[in-house]
Amino acid sequence: MSDAPSRVDAQARASALVFDAGKARAFARAVWDELVADRVLYLIVGLYALAAVALGVTADATDQMNLLVYLPVWLQGIASALMLYLLLVEVPRAMRASPAAPMSRLAARIGELATPRLAAGLVLMVAVGFFMGAFTSVKTLLPQFTTFGWDRAFAELDATVFGGVDPWRLLHPVMGNLAVSKTIEFCYAGVWMLTICAAPAWATLSPRMAHQRHRFLITYFLCWIVLGNVLAGVFYSAGPAFYAEVTGDGARYAELIAYHASTPQDPRSAYTIQQWLWDLYSQGQMQLGSGISAFPSLHVAMATLVALAACKVNRWAGIAGIAWAGLIFASSIHLGWHYAVDGLASILGVLAIWVALRPLKQAAA
Repeated sequence: MSDAPSRVDAQARASALVFDAGKARAFARAVWDELVADRVLYLIVGLYALAAVALGVTADATDQMNLLVYLPVWLQGIASALMLYLLLVEVPRAMRASPAAPMSRLAARIGELATPRLAAGLVLMVAVGFFMGAFTSVKTLLPQFTTFGWDRAFAELDATVFGGVDPWRLLHPVMGNLAVSKTIEFCYAGVWMLTICAAPAWATLSPRMAHQRHRFLITYFLCWIVLGNVLAGVFYSAGPAFYAEVTGDGARYAELIAYHASTPQDPRSAYTIQQWLWDLYSQGQMQLGSGISAFPSLHVAMATLVALAACKVNRWAGIAGIAWAGLIFASSIHLGWHYAVDGLASILGVLAIWVALRPLKQAAA
């Protein structure tokens, strides 16, 4: 008789294991279904990576490529973002909901958050990091196929559009002081980089963006491919910061460059980054963020895409998104990265892609 309770306990544990295994299989099937639903996104990433490799082989420059260059930083960013979310959002929420046992409440909440969509979304975010490595590889390879030949034309077009004046001169009275310039540099380099990581993560994981996910992410990918590689290669230009190097005319943007060179330098300073990029370009090296091409502006393109997505959330988010895009557009000119026409072309390009992909939203809704 003494063995009966132990046999019952053993049976209960075995049943629990079977139940847990069943839940695990159901969870895995649900994750698989989510991955299959995103198959077009993985197809784009895969084909783009193959195209990047083919370009490298054609140019006999595979040593200038690294499709995995972003992954370490990308994975660290994903892990850091998840940790910050738990610490800043879920831990305080658990402490308010259950002061006596906040860790138990937090553990329960983590279980609620660990959905198949989260698991599939994290896989998709790794694919986005891989995609960015392919983009930087192609961008670094562009000099193997073309030369800077459009800077004079874009500079003249800028002056024509803005009444005979280079547009940076119109912005300089407002932006040309140390406090404003350093704030802009921080936003343009640091905050913008955060948004291009956070925006696809938000589109991937947010239930609110579920019906817009494919539209947003395909637009995101096509911006980098079509605007950042194809059009950049066809209309290859370096931008005002490198105008003297590629045209021999050191006078046109001399005052703008001298102003930024005279400000205190740090790793986020536009002048510092520009000197680093030109050194990499001269040496034919690829690193994280390397490659020079001005037209169209991917900074403005990504800010425009974020604004479009924000407009789908609510009015105030849309206003903030539009203001952000306006700031990045003006900053790209003031910091010497871009001609104004680079940003204008990007805005039109993003809008064209976004509108063309509208049926994807309707199909998913």
